Amino acid sequence: MTETSVAEQAAPAPSHPTSIPVPVTLLPGDGIGPDVINATLRVLDAAGASIAWDRCVAGREAFSAGVVTGVPDETLASVNRTGIILKGPLETPIGFGGKSANVTLRKLFEVYGNLRPARELPGVTTPFSGRGIDLIVVRENVEDLYAGIEHMQTPNTAQCLKLMTRTGCEKIVRLAFEVARAEGRTSVHCATKANI
Repeated sequence: MTETSVAEQAAPAPSHPTSIPVPVTLLPGDGIGPDVINATLRVLDAAGASIAWDRCVAGREAFSAGVVTGVPDETLASVNRTGIILKGPLETPIGFGGKSANVTLRKLFEVYGNLRPARELPGVTTPFSGRGIDLIVVRENVEDLYAGIEHMQTPNTAQCLKLMTRTGCEKIVRLAFEVARAEGRTSVHCATKANI
């Protein structure tokens, strides 16, 4: 599905005309993003969600237009106006020194934590069925190597600063415990993903 078709489908008539539409910035994304977003839009429409979509660009389309951050000023203005983003996956240019548009958005809007639930669903058969899987991964999004502080020391040597602040660590740990408490969970585990 093309991004044009996303834009055409992105403004469905509200199912409940009396409700006030909620303004949301729509970023269809790259790769499978437009397909995922189109499916999401169909679900929201079927649920009767009243949304005023502001379709914007980020990622590949922005990088191709020469926007070095991958996030145009118009997109940032929309997000500041709506306060909500529905975003598909965004590509990061490889081999050109460009920074991730995802990380740019996370940093600018202080989206330091990412919640990734993994639950076994009744009636859905998977290789993991019957194990009672029910966990939530709380992932730090802006520090560590995500800080993106990189440079070339010599023509053959790249260096990346791994930045972790006390404040950043406390925020993500606090979020993990708040999520655990809200979900009635009795344990929290800490892990690292050292290859990012």
